Amino acid sequence: MVSHRLILALCFCTSFFVIYYFTYVDVHILPVIYIDRTAGDSIALIVPSEFKREVNEKEIEEIKSEEKVSEEKETEVETPEITRTTQAIKVPYTSIFIYRAYYDDRSSNGTVRVLLMSRCIKEQNFFQMRIGSEVQPMDQRPVEGSKCPWGWAPGCKWNAYALESFPLASRPKKVTIIVNGTREVDVDVNRVHKVKKGRMQICVPPLFWYTDWPRMVLFFEMWKKHNPTFIIYANSISSKVLQVLEHYQKQDLVQIVNWPLLPLGENGDDPNTSMYRLSHSLAHNDCVMRMRSEFGALVDIDEYLHLTNGQKLIDFAQEQLKIKENLASWSFTHHGLFIKPLDETFNGIDTANVLKMKGPPKTFFRPEKVKFLSTHFVGKFSEKVAHRSLRRSEGLLMHNRVQFGGLKPGDEVDLGENTPFTDTLLNSTLTVSHSIFGDDLPRYENTSSVAMGNCMKRSYQAA
Repeated sequence: MVSHRLILALCFCTSFFVIYYFTYVDVHILPVIYIDRTAGDSIALIVPSEFKREVNEKEIEEIKSEEKVSEEKETEVETPEITRTTQAIKVPYTSIFIYRAYYDDRSSNGTVRVLLMSRCIKEQNFFQMRIGSEVQPMDQRPVEGSKCPWGWAPGCKWNAYALESFPLASRPKKVTIIVNGTREVDVDVNRVHKVKKGRMQICVPPLFWYTDWPRMVLFFEMWKKHNPTFIIYANSISSKVLQVLEHYQKQDLVQIVNWPLLPLGENGDDPNTSMYRLSHSLAHNDCVMRMRSEFGALVDIDEYLHLTNGQKLIDFAQEQLKIKENLASWSFTHHGLFIKPLDETFNGIDTANVLKMKGPPKTFFRPEKVKFLSTHFVGKFSEKVAHRSLRRSEGLLMHNRVQFGGLKPGDEVDLGENTPFTDTLLNSTLTVSHSIFGDDLPRYENTSSVAMGNCMKRSYQAA
């Protein structure tokens, strides 16, 4: 069962200001079990030199066995579970977690890019990369914002970073990352695939403590019009949500990326409280490098991009490129989406209201042009390109956050005949739900969603 520390992590991270630094590091490779219990990437854990204990394979297998028994006993519990094979492994707070490395040659110059989690890195700390006998320095930068800690979460101790090499002519299969010239770790380098024209993929940031299966069904059915596929990051989800994901996965519409918990610190420090708030930045940029499509979007489960003329996003973007070929992103203005609190009946879908409501935009983009992807916009492009902010009369972002459920319709936006909120959408959500769960749909309780929403409200007030 999920600790309340995780659900309140967002509040904690925005309520106070702390900066921590790491010293010299040593290396350890950490095996991790993921949410769907399948084999996945291991995480390279760089820790101080005094931490030299090797993980005993027998110990890991025993932990896995204990968790398997625990999972079998609690299969009927709706509260999402988190598995942590590394709970018995205590690591110093100065550790660095390397998530993944890529060779990115979508632009003209290919570079090795490394994604990692660490406490704030001091300027005098430096990273290098070795290929064979050649050693070169690597640029480093926080993934979210221009400095660490991030201004929107100054209390978060652990932050997401990206390293980048000088241009390379070809992809190395493995590189050695060196920290401060004294400690090193070997990391496999993944290939960034070339894009496939006329396709679209959607990135969904890590799902934590997620139980809202009706909202997830609605999400997939609303996006269906644009014919996308989805890359969804999952940390802790309920069994019902997993059933929904697997339903669409069987249709080759969903790729589930496992988003693991990190081990606890030796002093009781839990990097996962920061991961909840900031690892989404890491996932955003990992997702861009996993994409194989000409177009992409980064949205949450409660967000939809809508073109007022009823056009598909791919058709719209391709028409735009005929007018201005260097366009690389389009932003959609934020609007509130009012649907009476969603439950298993889906009542309220066909009477939904879109309201003028201030908030940050979301962006439709060309993945091959993206160097760094932020939550609401492209942080940096790989070359000189153009961007467009759409007028409300052209398109809008519809945001159906749980906290909006109690709002009363006010300054409404008329979507006209191209509104997606029709009997057809209502019927499709019900049809899919029954195909997943049978005649009797499971009752949905939004307790966890409300708790998360209340936490977020407090964090915004604290910020």
